[in-house]
Amino acid sequence: MITKLQLYRPHLYYKIYRALQDEGWSDAEMYFDKDITYVLPEGFFTFRIEHGEVVLIHLLVWPEKRGRLKHIVALYRAFQFILLSLNEITFIATVDQSRDYFYSFLQWVEQGKQLIPYAKDAQGTSYYRVTLRR
Repeated sequence: MITKLQLYRPHLYYKIYRALQDEGWSDAEMYFDKDITYVLPEGFFTFRIEHGEVVLIHLLVWPEKRGRLKHIVALYRAFQFILLSLNEITFIATVDQSRDYFYSFLQWVEQGKQLIPYAKDAQGTSYYRVTLRR
């Protein structure tokens, strides 16, 4: 439901903060109030533009909405809509070792294609360039 897409507003701070905290994100890893964040009934996503590239920071389905593929699809469709409106077709996504479940989502976006990171850092975080698909 892209019609319900709204930009982050401070009244949502606590809800987003708690959702990320419950997922194990530390305060230092949270950027939803510093970067571009969109909120939907299904969840929210945060991204920034670094060196001319879109970097996906957060993509989270609200805990009470989990368990149904349609919610992550709605978030992805909204993210896709925003990127296309910015004339972007690729984005950078990071997968921390402790959050490797996100890799499955990226594979779904890439239609099952084997993803190879273009970089890895000392902490084991992998960086992927993903093309909008589906």
